[in-house]
Amino acid sequence: MNRPQQHPQESELQRLKSRIAEVVAEREALKQAIESGRLGMTEGLRRLEPLDNELSALDTAFKQGWDAQQ
Repeated sequence: MNRPQQHPQESELQRLKSRIAEVVAEREALKQAIESGRLGMTEGLRRLEPLDNELSALDTAFKQGWDAQQ
């Protein structure tokens, strides 16, 4: 069965959307570990920073791709 082909931009947006969801889940798990005391605040914040940076970059890339489709 043939599936309709996605526009390359659409598949890239799907990939970005999936990665955003993964990073958000990682970030939430890390925040819970900090709040519960399973992970110290200093270590937790050190680990949060790269996730926040990645999430920001993914968000920017998604917005640019979305705007390009409009």
